Amino acid sequence: MAGTAGLLGDTCRLEPQPASVPRAMCQTTAPSTTTAGWVDDIVHHDGVYYLGGELTGLREPDGTGAVTRSHLGACDAGTGAVLPFAPTTDGRVYVLAVHGDHLYVGGDFSQLDGVPRPYLGRVSLATGALDASWTPTPNKRVETLLVDPATSTLYVGGKFSKLNGVTRERLAAVDLATGALTAFAPALVYQGPETTGNVMALARDGSWLYVGGAFTHVNGQARSSLAAVDAATGLVTAGFAPALADPNPDFPVVEVERLFVHEGWVYACGDWWITDGIGQTARPEPPDPPAEDQRQAARFDPGTGDADPTFLPRTDGGVQDCELDPVAGLFYIGGHWDYLEGVAHRKLAAIDLASGAVRGAWNTNTNSSRGVDALEAIPGVALAVGGSFTQTGGAARDGFAAYEILGGSP
Repeated sequence: MAGTAGLLGDTCRLEPQPASVPRAMCQTTAPSTTTAGWVDDIVHHDGVYYLGGELTGLREPDGTGAVTRSHLGACDAGTGAVLPFAPTTDGRVYVLAVHGDHLYVGGDFSQLDGVPRPYLGRVSLATGALDASWTPTPNKRVETLLVDPATSTLYVGGKFSKLNGVTRERLAAVDLATGALTAFAPALVYQGPETTGNVMALARDGSWLYVGGAFTHVNGQARSSLAAVDAATGLVTAGFAPALADPNPDFPVVEVERLFVHEGWVYACGDWWITDGIGQTARPEPPDPPAEDQRQAARFDPGTGDADPTFLPRTDGGVQDCELDPVAGLFYIGGHWDYLEGVAHRKLAAIDLASGAVRGAWNTNTNSSRGVDALEAIPGVALAVGGSFTQTGGAARDGFAAYEILGGSP
């Protein structure tokens, strides 16, 4: 990647961990209704960070040179400089994915580069130009994408009920090259206080596709927003059925927002309170954030769906994103909490993959009520962070930041 040497930082530490202060990187600008551009997703590819979200522009690392960007932009991962890549959408971008020469873009928009392209499209990585020949058409918002190069398949998740005019309940698959719909058609249903439900997270492992979001049934079988289906047929596996619950009186909905598979575990994070019976059943009275016991980042046995009880960090708010760095041996979590394990530790943290212990010395005190929505690791090198914050690690950063991994290796 471009600028790798500048990202390595101090390699004298025996234990890899992020630097205390983020590097100087490009910054976001936003509509007047928000304080910073909201970054919903980050993808690193070939020395570039691609950013998608609710943003109207980007600025250079020193705060100068603001340029207009319509929900999409790119910055050099080595220097932090704003790049000329500037496709446009007329609505929020929720998810990005890279394959071959293209950046795949999903979200809540009706146009891409001024051309009707509802909710999903792809653009050239080299020029940002729309690929007019690739035209899958979901009928509602797209929130997650997963590329499977081995089968030339793009899995698509979101709030839609149809894709290319054919019924697909929140999850579908299209051909990477042509955009044609495949036969893959599991039905995900939500029965509860939300009217539609959605799919927000996908991970592939062998023949299984792990699916997260907000749903109560898959192909008629009860599942609490996390399930596994056959990646080819869409049939649901009977064994994997994690027990997740959310008795939050304000929003009693289990939302699984990110998934990974690593060394025999399925990692998940999102917004719920109880995992395998561990967690709080009601809010403390009087309010006491350090005493809250929400367990919404976990890892599960792929055969049984049982959670690892030694790997259940305790927060007082949701975990909107998480990320694995197997080189540094870390699991990063980002969200809107203020307390982690009962200690003030706002919005962003690193957890040891082996022990489940929080790296308490790395406490960025990231601000804003929503906090962190996007994480992207360059394993052993850097962690990119996106959200609605204006400060992280004691430095002014609007919506986007990058931390070097000290003691890591490229």
